[in-house]
Amino acid sequence: AYRWRASTSGLRGAMPGAAVAKVEDSDFCGNTMQDIEFHTRSSIYWIGNILNEANCCAECDAHPECLAWTFGKEQGIEGLSNHCYLKKLEEGEQPHKVKRRGVVSGLLRHKLQKHGIVAEMLVKSRSKPTPTEQSTTGNGTCAGPLNVTGHGMVSVLMAKFRVPDEPAGRVEVPYANWAVIPHLGGRAYFASKCTPGKYDPGQYTALKLLGGKIRYTADVAQVGCGCNAQFHLVPMNQNLDKGTCGDYSCSHGSQSPCGALCSEIALQDANMYAWSSSIHTHADNGGLGGGYGGGASTLGRRDWTDAQYGPGGE
Repeated sequence: AYRWRASTSGLRGAMPGAAVAKVEDSDFCGNTMQDIEFHTRSSIYWIGNILNEANCCAECDAHPECLAWTFGKEQGIEGLSNHCYLKKLEEGEQPHKVKRRGVVSGLLRHKLQKHGIVAEMLVKSRSKPTPTEQSTTGNGTCAGPLNVTGHGMVSVLMAKFRVPDEPAGRVEVPYANWAVIPHLGGRAYFASKCTPGKYDPGQYTALKLLGGKIRYTADVAQVGCGCNAQFHLVPMNQNLDKGTCGDYSCSHGSQSPCGALCSEIALQDANMYAWSSSIHTHADNGGLGGGYGGGASTLGRRDWTDAQYGPGGE
């Protein structure tokens, strides 16, 4: 089963666009602007030998974090001609538009619509009760459906307790094809269906990942020091111990919040400044893995540098 936990959510500041350009067309690839280069806070990477702007747009659409692109259409310029530059946009951010001859840039309109939906949800969440005042939304169990590409639709189940006798935080699914938003203290699971107030291990999602890959995007832009946004793979579908939280949640060693033990692939334990990925048997505490930063009394792992991870990192 997938298991999500989160520490917080929020928005970064925005910088309005600094120039105005004529919109040439508006199709699936978004609003393309001739002789305009997009600059954003974060770039993804560039790709060479791209035939045309439509192919550049397709490359951006295929990347889960890409919202804007710039293509070098003028020939004979090293490092520009037939190069496609993929770019991120933070919540609420608009690209800085710079006049440059021989390029064309575009925004993916369909992704920007989803981007805006989540931004609106995050803004509204600031005025909602804290987890101690309102532990979950809706019927208290079912956050909503989510389309997992390559697998299909799943139901997102909210945990009732973060730890025994402490209510868990809210979890929201604002858009079925895109996002899960766990709030402070929230935890969620993927299942084949959701029955209000009921947790059944046989209904938790079991993925066949042997020889395969999993790809996801997580926004930890406002997960600060002391907080941890987790994404773990655990065999809740096979776990018969409902634990002290009553929902069959399980984890490894002394880290299990509800007592039930199981093996675990911790894809992500992260905040703005630290990251850890590890794998565990049911009884061990240390596990094997790598990452950067973290640790209350130590410097934590340093498998990467601060230039590679953290705000503004690679």
